[in-house]
This record gives sequence, C-alpha cells and structure tokens, in this order.
Amino acid sequence: NEKTLVTCKHPLIKDVLEYREAAKIANTYGEGYLQFEREDGKIHSLLIQAETSTGRYKSKKPNLQNFPSGVFKELLTLDEEESKEYILMSVDYSSMESRILAYISNDSAFISAVNSADVHWETAKLIWKLPDDAVIDPELRRSAKGVNFGIPYGISASGLVNRGFAETLEQAQDIIDGWYNSYRGADRYLKKCIQEATVRGYTQDRTGRIRWYEIPDSTKVSEDDYKKAVARAARQGQNMKIQAISASITKQAIYD
Repeated sequence: NEKTLVTCKHPLIKDVLEYREAAKIANTYGEGYLQFEREDGKIHSLLIQAETSTGRYKSKKPNLQNFPSGVFKELLTLDEEESKEYILMSVDYSSMESRILAYISNDSAFISAVNSADVHWETAKLIWKLPDDAVIDPELRRSAKGVNFGIPYGISASGLVNRGFAETLEQAQDIIDGWYNSYRGADRYLKKCIQEATVRGYTQDRTGRIRWYEIPDSTKVSEDDYKKAVARAARQGQNMKIQAISASITKQAIYD
C-alpha cells in the first residue's frame, strides 16, 4: 500500500505512485464518467437531498462533488447553444464551517479570527503566540489551516502528521493543544456536543434536524465494542450541528 511504499528508498517508487494516481484518475473521471453519458451527450448527476444523516447533498451516478480542481475544471463546458444564453459560474464558501463553529459557540477570539483577512494566519499567530504584525509563514499557516478544518472532525495528532500538517506526533499535539487553548469557547461547545451524543443519544441543530447515535447497552456487548460505539458517537456528534447548518445554508442559498 501507499503508506508502505513511501517509506521505501528506491527510484522506482515515485513512478509507481504516479502511475497509480494517473490510473485512478483515468478510471474514475474518464471511463468511469463516460458510462453515465445520456442520449443528449451529457452527464446528469443525481443530487440527492434527503439521504445523508447531516442533511448534506449526496451526488451519485456519478459523484460530481469530489470532481478534482485544476485542469479538470477546464473540462466542464457549455455547448454552443447554451453559451448564447448562459454563463458557467463557480462559487465557493470561505471557511464556512469555521465561521459556523465560531458563531454557534459564541467564541469571541474565533469570531475575530474568521472575520479577519486570513483566518488561518490569525489562528497560527494565536497557536504560536506570534506578534500581530508577524510576516506570514506559509508552513505555520498551512498547519493552522489543517487544524482549523480538522478539529471539528476530531482529528488526532497522528491524523495531522499523516496529512502532512505536522512532522512529529509531539508537534502535532502541541498544535492541537494550542488551538483548544486559543479558542476555549469552541472547545467547550464541541465537548458539549460530544456529551449530548454519548449521554443523550442524539444531537439536534438549530433548524430542528436530529441525528441519532447507536450506543448499545454496555452489559450486552463486549467492552471493546461498547468503547468503539461511544467513540464513533463522539466523533459524529462533535461536528453534526456544524455540518447540518452548513447544509441548510447551502440549500437555502441555492433555493434563493
């Protein structure tokens, strides 16, 4: 597997990994997409509105939500007739889930950061206690970005290392601890969500959406299975409200 191959010191490894990536892209976005071409010569993805537990859209046949950026976006075009009447537009939210977490937790430091010119650099300055006028360090900013996106999903120190946001487990843990110390209000809110999921058995967002968590009777399953179920509920419950509100905002924006 890839984790094993990257530890091998051999000139062929780089070529093998590049070939694997190219083959995966060709199969997924080449032949994989073409099988869904319809009679009009177009690919129409199914956009499912009510299948995910958090309310997010689900795209399938094919999944267009993980369509790669960069050169692949140039493959999305309008035909000649459509181009006379329509334009192709691409829009994106700026750190949407970080903004939701900042406001829903009422964390003044996080709110200030998400309203700054660069939320990730503001976070980096807080974590590493840098002066306000510090010149942007790309590596520190990248690590802060990783932890900003990862914390609501329960990212661990090893997760940060595996994703390249930290070099060692010790450094990764310091970054995570620095984030929690910088945004104590968000920390308290996330812990409250975990408690709701694991003790009450469900979480509910501000629009009324509920997600239930299957936690078995501890006397009827093994200790290991029980711990796994609680850990799964904690991980899912921690970010359910953030994802659900994000989904509702997206749907409302499309409707509007």
